[in-house]
Amino acid sequence: MAKLVTLKLDGDFEEGFRVTLQIGSEGEGPETELTGRLPAAPNLVNHYHEWRSNYRSLGSSLRAIKIKRVAIGGSIEKHSQGLCDRLNRWLKSELFSPLREKWLEKVGITEEVRVLIRTKNPQLRQLPWHQWEFLERYHQAEIALSTPEYQQPSKSHQSRDRHKVRILAILGNSEGINIQQDRQLLENLPFAEVTFLVEPPRQKLNETLWEQPWDILFFAGHSETEAGRGRIHINQTDSLSIDALREGLKKVIERGL
Repeated sequence: MAKLVTLKLDGDFEEGFRVTLQIGSEGEGPETELTGRLPAAPNLVNHYHEWRSNYRSLGSSLRAIKIKRVAIGGSIEKHSQGLCDRLNRWLKSELFSPLREKWLEKVGITEEVRVLIRTKNPQLRQLPWHQWEFLERYHQAEIALSTPEYQQPSKSHQSRDRHKVRILAILGNSEGINIQQDRQLLENLPFAEVTFLVEPPRQKLNETLWEQPWDILFFAGHSETEAGRGRIHINQTDSLSIDALREGLKKVIERGL
């Protein structure tokens, strides 16, 4: 059975975060719980804003995506790598080391592990957690983010007798970016049944969401933030706000997403 590792973070980058680590078997209550801290890191947020500003300068606008046909490199690559480096240095801080050590003690590197980052801090959720170097030692690790109000689906959903994980992969507007590597990674996942929607019309997306009880919803393509709220571009002309998507997913979540 896969392990579930939950990190609950409460605080801000100016004063630091209180962190609660919970470890247990997926579908069961936590067997281990430990509290620690992450130090203040206001420069990490500043670097994220610099990276976002440089990315947006490629030509995206708030109303429509108009990507200039230029190579994404130079300043963008420098800021992207700098952001990842700063995130990893922050997560290697001494204040956080007792939680890392407990994690290593309780979760073997060959185990399947799902990592859930729970926080109400929107800036924390925008960081590239998938680039956390600590997770590289776990070859069967998945990471996800949620608000503190996250609830696991009921056991009736978790106990469905299925051998494969059902993934709905939405490949949206990709003008100027390469998402083929994302597709190849999904196609090579073991024990997964992946359905791809390539730049789907909104109606097709809605219909497919309701076809079966999906386990994972994946999106690759252009996205943006408007006034602190996310928006994904599902094709060349249509986009969905995260709020609108959340409303459409309510019943799907009840079925096990």
